[in-house]
Amino acid sequence: MDLRIDFASLTSAAGNLQGILDATERSSTLAQGTTLGAGYSGMPELSALGAAHGAVLTGGAGSALTILKNFAQQIDWGRYNLERNHDLFENHELGFAQAFTHGDLGGTVHAIKDLATARPDGGFGNFSFPTPAITPNASLADVIAKLASTDTGQAAQAGESWNTMSAEAATIAAQLTNTAAQLQATNDGTAVDAACRVITDMAQVATQFSANAAHMAATVTYLATIPAAFTPSLVAMKTATDIIQDPVEKTAAEKLALTHFYSVYGPAIQAAIPATRNLTQPLPGGGGGGGGGGVADMTEQVGQDFPTVQQLRHSMASGIEQVHQQYHPNPAGQRTPHAYGSPPTTP
Repeated sequence: MDLRIDFASLTSAAGNLQGILDATERSSTLAQGTTLGAGYSGMPELSALGAAHGAVLTGGAGSALTILKNFAQQIDWGRYNLERNHDLFENHELGFAQAFTHGDLGGTVHAIKDLATARPDGGFGNFSFPTPAITPNASLADVIAKLASTDTGQAAQAGESWNTMSAEAATIAAQLTNTAAQLQATNDGTAVDAACRVITDMAQVATQFSANAAHMAATVTYLATIPAAFTPSLVAMKTATDIIQDPVEKTAAEKLALTHFYSVYGPAIQAAIPATRNLTQPLPGGGGGGGGGGVADMTEQVGQDFPTVQQLRHSMASGIEQVHQQYHPNPAGQRTPHAYGSPPTTP
């Protein structure tokens, strides 16, 4: 094979990789800084989602922190070996002058490459994300209090971290692609070809991580909207049940209200489950919306959008209406108006 070495480009590429390594380590710091966890909410389903989302940031296998640390090891390995090959070539070690003059005679360039340290394992595995079980509550007041205890700021902060990591990963992918192109344009040889393959592989990993991080940001940001989506309707339901005098009817009205709440809340919880299970692989279907798939009727594009606060409130409005119709009938035969439904109409 022909051998062509541009020492300046090797130095530049190694410097680029050092800058990328620094950026990767900054992203790792972002992942470590999350406060999202099991203490996210008094609602057991939201607490479970908070713990699972927090683990995707800072947990074990497949988490952002693990992925970024392994990615940094790969980049550092590439930087080190570029620098080492530069020194070996420049100092004519292992009979480099002969290899440069006559090609890779006697496997000289392969011998140079073989001096490189072993490439670290990729370590870009899957993460786990348990589906939270719905635990029905028999008290509207208790549900309202537990929703109010939710620290939505934790989810918002996690969303910001994911968005920042997504942007940084996209920049890193572009820098790696440019670095590989620069090396290939000015160098030929086994060692440099191997370095370019690693750099190109890492650019693809960074590209996929960027897309998945954006999806995780959207998912956890949606998670933060759930309490605000349900609390006003639940308060309206509680107000309607509180004024019922008959204890049996009051209990039945509260049960009706809670049954409707959980019929909407369950699918809303499912939508806060990410569609992906690997931050370095393409998103399933190329989309980016709720992985549960139980809120298709609330979204304009299944797999791409999350139900909005307005959509969830609208779904809750019929429950308020049911309570009013069954336990507070209007003498004129009209449906009772409420905050989130249609205006009163006469049957």
